[in-house]
Amino acid sequence: MKLGTIDELKNNTNKSIQLAIRTIPVLTSQSLLSVLDSLNKSSIRYIKQQQDFTILELDKEETIPKLVEQLSANQVKVFEIKIEKQLLEDVFLGV
Repeated sequence: MKLGTIDELKNNTNKSIQLAIRTIPVLTSQSLLSVLDSLNKSSIRYIKQQQDFTILELDKEETIPKLVEQLSANQVKVFEIKIEKQLLEDVFLGV
């Protein structure tokens, strides 16, 4: 069990960002690897498909523009991006 204030617990949790991205063609784990030649592949992780979206986890927010640029350069059309914010409940569940 971890102890601390709400802010301390939030600051000690995983800083990664979950990103929901809707593209054509739909990204799979295999197609994502082939598209991401110039990016640090370890900073982007494929999580799952959820309806029309591919859920990715990024180490930092600064990766998003580079990801979109790389996808566009490989004829992958990006239609929508949603950054999933970590809720207070998620912080407590992760503690």
